[in-house]
Amino acid sequence: MEAFETFNNNQKITINITDVETIGKQVGPTVFALKKKNDDSDFEVLSNDSNTATFTKEQAEQRAILAAKFIFIVDINQEPNLEKVKERTLIRYSVYDQDNRKTYYSTLVDFENEYNNVSAEQFTVEKNIEIVLNKDHKSIHREFIKSLNQ
Repeated sequence: MEAFETFNNNQKITINITDVETIGKQVGPTVFALKKKNDDSDFEVLSNDSNTATFTKEQAEQRAILAAKFIFIVDINQEPNLEKVKERTLIRYSVYDQDNRKTYYSTLVDFENEYNNVSAEQFTVEKNIEIVLNKDHKSIHREFIKSLNQ
C-alpha cells in the first residue's frame, strides 16, 4: 500500500482525481472513504465534489486509510475483452495539503490487486493510500514559545 506522509497540524488533506482514461464507462461517481487500518467495516464516506474530497487530519488519525473506488462497465461488444478494457484503464490521483503534494496512479500492470472483476461486464478499481501524520516540530516549537511568552 502506498503512503502519503505529511505533518500532523490543522491543515486539511485533499484528494483529487486528475484523470480517468478508459474505453469502458464509469458507473456513478467516485466513492471516497476513510477506513480503519485493520477493519474494513469501520469507514466514513467522504463527500465527493467534482471528483475531489477533503478531510481533516483529526479524521485521518481515527481512520488512516484513504480509499477511492470506481466502478466501470463494458458494453456487450467489449464484454469478451474485459481484460483489455482493464489494461487500458488508467487513473491519476493527486493527494495534497499545504506542505506536500503527491501523485498516484492505478494501472493494471503496476497495481493489479486494485482491479477486481464484479461480473462479466463490470469491474472495480480501488486505490488505498495510508495517511501518515508525522510530528510537526515547528508548530510544536511555536506553541511552546507562545506558552513561555504568556
